[in-house]
Amino acid sequence: MPGDAPSRSVLLVDDDREACLLLGELIRLLRPTTTVWTAYGGEEGVALALRHRPSVVVLDLEMPGLNGEGAAARIREAPGPATWILVAVSGSPQRLEHLATGRLFDRCFLKPVPIESLLESVGL
Repeated sequence: MPGDAPSRSVLLVDDDREACLLLGELIRLLRPTTTVWTAYGGEEGVALALRHRPSVVVLDLEMPGLNGEGAAARIREAPGPATWILVAVSGSPQRLEHLATGRLFDRCFLKPVPIESLLESVGL
């Protein structure tokens, strides 16, 4: 609709399907103009990120196989124009302290993710 805020998009990547789906539903309820995709592993997350080019990618750090750091590195290395905002989430404060923000991630949040803080910090 004319005058509406521009549509944004977010990809949620977490091997905990229930947590991923719940976060997606909360974002849809709070920001109805935001397109939300979900992936349940690092490989799937990278594939969806490269296919859809979302404005924000939220990655769980502790996933089996390709973890959040590995997925973020692949996304950052992707060719072509993309202005990614990559967000790390973890249940481990030590894991987030190790990462801080910078090279791979623009933001870091401890689980459970404070939804309003997440949305505001990435401009959704």
